[in-house]
Amino acid sequence: MRKKVAAIVLAAGQSTRMGTSNKLLADINGELMIAKVLNAIAASEVDKIIVVLGHEADKVRENLATLQCPKLTCVVNENYQAGIATSLACGVTELRSDIAGALICLSDMPYINTADYNRMIDAYRGALSPCICIPFVQQQRGNPLLWDRFFFPEIKQLQGDTGARQLLKKYPQYWVKVPFTDNNILLDIDCPEALSAVSQLVE
Repeated sequence: MRKKVAAIVLAAGQSTRMGTSNKLLADINGELMIAKVLNAIAASEVDKIIVVLGHEADKVRENLATLQCPKLTCVVNENYQAGIATSLACGVTELRSDIAGALICLSDMPYINTADYNRMIDAYRGALSPCICIPFVQQQRGNPLLWDRFFFPEIKQLQGDTGARQLLKKYPQYWVKVPFTDNNILLDIDCPEALSAVSQLVE
């Protein structure tokens, strides 16, 4: 049976290292960063997309209104200031019972393309459950990770600002390393200099 996969897109952060601007609404060749990320995910093999909002939730949601994506649902993490773990829990709580795995995506990684997301989904569908599919390039761990629903109960209990790292350490026996040859899976936008570089991104 084909395993259904949902993407949980974490978009609740405060962009503190970017100053006063919300990096998710930054323009990249005429496209908002958050829209660029979501369009790449929407074109992939995911069955559902949950976008977890928090900081400036109404403003971000308004800018997503023009996206033509029936797969997409926005939810708001009212406790987003407590850390990324609360957004993970919020997203996983929204998943239907028929979703077998969750692809945890970061909304500030616009270099990741549809083929990258599909590589992760294909690896998960070809692996035995339970598993945690983790992208690697030259021994470096990147994003996104794909978690089997076996781990959902513990993800819902996570706290703090370290995401699911503690679960990765707890369950190394379930790792499935997915090899990549480029750095897309490592590059996020966390400062004005990085944003300036990504603004020159050419498809």
